[in-house]
Amino acid sequence: MKALKELKEFVDYLPKQPRLCRGCVWGTWDGTKQYCSKIKCVRSTT
Repeated sequence: MKALKELKEFVDYLPKQPRLCRGCVWGTWDGTKQYCSKIKCVRSTT
């Protein structure tokens, strides 16, 4: 049980792609950073 808790904490610590960027064709996720070729986000509502 302790190992599962430690594994969950480790997974929660891993970098995650921003929710807004998921599935966007303009950017790439390399596993640690999000790179976007656009200066202003085309998917943002603002």
